[in-house]
Amino acid sequence: MDAEVLNALLDRGDLVKVGDDIFYPRATYEAMVARILAVIDERGSASVADLRDLFQTTRKYAVPFMEPLDEVRVTRRQGDVRVRG
Repeated sequence: MDAEVLNALLDRGDLVKVGDDIFYPRATYEAMVARILAVIDERGSASVADLRDLFQTTRKYAVPFMEPLDEVRVTRRQGDVRVRG
């Protein structure tokens, strides 16, 4: 994607950047966050492996997705799991 277009989509809030080269459409991002919080509420915590399995992805995408959530205190890392921030 052209850098100018990418920056415009980020500035408008249409895309959310979660890693160096990892972007999600806003609606997808928000749905994923809601699912993560639902898992945490149900189980008390969620590991990266839980999230990897939930979204049928790899650690390469699961870890960068979680780190920004920790930074803004949506989640909080406790050892190897995440809990609500």
